[in-house]
Parts: sequence; C-alpha cells; structure tokens
Amino acid sequence: MAEVYSTTRRPDPAEVRQLIRRAADAITTHGWTQGCWSTTDGRLDLQGALYLAAYGVPIEVGGRPESAVLAEASVAVRHRIGSPLPPHIEPWNDEPGRTRSEVLAVLTAAARAIAGGEGRG
Repeated sequence: MAEVYSTTRRPDPAEVRQLIRRAADAITTHGWTQGCWSTTDGRLDLQGALYLAAYGVPIEVGGRPESAVLAEASVAVRHRIGSPLPPHIEPWNDEPGRTRSEVLAVLTAAARAIAGGEGRG
C-alpha cells in the first residue's frame, strides 16, 4: 500500500528512484502520448506513467491518499523540467514538438539526481 504523503518525513530515495524508473519503463513498453494521461491502446504521458508506476493504474483515483514516493518523484521530475511547483508536468509533456526521447531523458535525469542525492534541486 502506498505511504500517505508526509511533509515531515521524506521517503527512501531508492523507492523514489525505482518509481521513476518504472515510469520510464512504462513509456518504453507502452508508448508515449500527449493530451491525456493514457490512451485506449495503453500509451502514457509523463503524469500517467508516474501514476501507473505508483498505483498500477495511469489515473488519479479519487479518495486515494497521495503516495509520498509519488510526491517526491513528481518533485524530482518538475525540477528537471524547470517547473518546481505543481501542476506543471502536463503542460511540459504536452508542448508542441515535445518528443518521447525528451520525456525519457527527463525521467533518466530525475532518477540520476535522486541517486546523487539531488532530488529536489
């Protein structure tokens, strides 16, 4: 079960890194999209891939507390795209001309930053 987000205790960096890597694997496996979190044929945008990696479904499920690991992974990704405040993952993903390679590079950079202890910055 996902840990409820806490502002007093940050999650294990290894768990955050694993979630980000699972999100990258999901895009590699299922494909990438823009304009929605997921498509009927399984392609995912960046946010959808993070949710799939955290919860097993590429959507926000109402009533479910946000995972601390997902929250920290989202912060790491937002820092890599230059938008540290929510909710700016989706507009970045959906920018005209954005590519799957760029999305995967951001996920790789975020995982490396977590591994290097940079997470939030």
